[in-house]
Amino acid sequence: MAVIGPLHLERGARYTARYMESIMPPEVRGSTMAGHSHSGPEAFYVLSGAQCLETPDGTTVTTAGKSAIMHSGHQMALNGVGAENRKAVFIVLHDSALPWITRGGTWTPPDRCPR
Repeated sequence: MAVIGPLHLERGARYTARYMESIMPPEVRGSTMAGHSHSGPEAFYVLSGAQCLETPDGTTVTTAGKSAIMHSGHQMALNGVGAENRKAVFIVLHDSALPWITRGGTWTPPDRCPR
C-alpha cells in the first residue's frame, strides 16, 4: 500500500480517471512517450526498476517503491533507466471534456536521463 499525492485539481472541474499499468525496458528512451502532456495531473508509483521523467524544468528519476507526480499541461518524456524493466502503475485524472493525452508540442526532450 502506498500514499501518493496530493494531486492538484481545479475547483469545479470535471475529471475522468484513467488507471494503467506498464512495463518499460530500460533501453526505451522516450520513443513513444516523448513530448506529451495531459489535461490533468498524473501520478506514478514504480513497482520495480526505475523511470526518468524529463520536463522543460528538469529531470526526475523515480525508483522502485517511490512515486512521482506531474501537474496538468506540463510537457514530459518518460524513459526507462537502470538495469531492469520498470514496472509501474499510474493514474491520469484528465479534464472530462478533453483528450487524456496530447502528443507533440513545441518542446523537444534534451535526453538528460542517465543510461
